Amino acid sequence: MKQLSLCLFFIAGLPLFLHSQENYSFETITFLPPMYYIGDEVELRLKVVIPDNYEITKTEREINNEWIDVKRILIFPPRKREGKKIYEVRIFFVSFKPGNLSLPDIPLGVIVLKDIQIDTLSVFTGKQRTEKLTPPRGQLELPYTWVKIGLIVLLIILVSVLFVILIVFLPRWMMFARNLYLKNLPVNKLRRGLAKLKRECASMHYRDFFIGLSVLIREYLNNRLYIPALTSTTAEISRVSSASIMEAGVGREIVKILTLSDFIKFGGRVSNEGEMCAVIDKVHFLVDTIEEEKKHVEP
Repeated sequence: MKQLSLCLFFIAGLPLFLHSQENYSFETITFLPPMYYIGDEVELRLKVVIPDNYEITKTEREINNEWIDVKRILIFPPRKREGKKIYEVRIFFVSFKPGNLSLPDIPLGVIVLKDIQIDTLSVFTGKQRTEKLTPPRGQLELPYTWVKIGLIVLLIILVSVLFVILIVFLPRWMMFARNLYLKNLPVNKLRRGLAKLKRECASMHYRDFFIGLSVLIREYLNNRLYIPALTSTTAEISRVSSASIMEAGVGREIVKILTLSDFIKFGGRVSNEGEMCAVIDKVHFLVDTIEEEKKHVEP
């Protein structure tokens, strides 16, 4: 029984014993930069070869002492070759002590990287100079000092001129921008179009008049009330307008005008100058009603 217990204990402790061995080797060891000095951050690239049944994992413990600071450790997925795994491990460190030294032990899961030699160069080379310091010199005038001063003065003048220009012309620009904005409002585009139709209705064919009028009304509904009037039939506009902010009476009257335009365009209905002028006046009234209602609804 005693021998059996010893055998079981040995078998149970065998993985721990194997893991404690240095079952790894380095395929390559690369320092970036190859030559580094005290205080430089160095990237050490290692290609570590381990058995296929081992895994390398990143340590969470800080690896620092009084002369070295290990910033971070990166481990990349392995590649397999001939029954072994090859990991790429990158160790970023800063050394504060010159000479050929060994990195602290770096545990990476089941393995511990040991005895990695680093060679940190000193910033002092050769014999130190022992000459006496020269006395302080007077204030130096750097090259192109007057050129820089001239450019600064020129910049100040240009900024002042631009400021004056803004004071004088900014109100005009603001007025121009405001007028341009008002000109492109859907209601103003509609009113300009209605005024043009009214001027030309005496010389226009009634069918061309109602085609133009229908386009103006549909563009206004599309851009002002967001009703898809440009791609909808009159019947579809009638259904959508009932859910818009337009009063029911206004919506019905606009639909009637669009229906009249459809009859004239497609149904052969005739019209005259008096009816055309009356329709324009009615559209003006309906649009004024919509705009007045929008003032009370919009913030």
